[in-house]
Amino acid sequence: MEEIGLDINSNSAVRALVSWSAIPADVLRAKFTVLICVGYSHEEAKEFVRRYPVVLSLKEEDLIKRFDFLLHTANLKLKEICCSATFLTCNLEKRIIPRFKILQYLKEHKLLRKEVTLSYAVAISDDAFAKRFKVPPQVTANASLSQT
Repeated sequence: MEEIGLDINSNSAVRALVSWSAIPADVLRAKFTVLICVGYSHEEAKEFVRRYPVVLSLKEEDLIKRFDFLLHTANLKLKEICCSATFLTCNLEKRIIPRFKILQYLKEHKLLRKEVTLSYAVAISDDAFAKRFKVPPQVTANASLSQT
């Protein structure tokens, strides 16, 4: 547990043991290794896992795909990603990517009055997003962008 950033005597370590008891140690290490491969130091990866243990419940391929999008398409920095659990808990294809595309469209057409972070856009509810950005709730990013 200490190897992945959890104090063996903490409540979070107990919860983690229960959650991960069925996951082989090599699978957990592989997910931890993904964090290091995307650029986190060993200590930063441990802190990331300590703060967001849900990262170890994601499939390795999903984790890689998620970081690839966030780092290379959304151009976020590692520090920005580790500050928002929504990047790990929200669906990449159904929430993060569509909201990113809508924000990009609004920025390109100078329709935003002030800078909006992707973490904020992803974290708010569908209704709040629709109201804040004047997008009908049922509209997906693909539908709204293909009409332009």
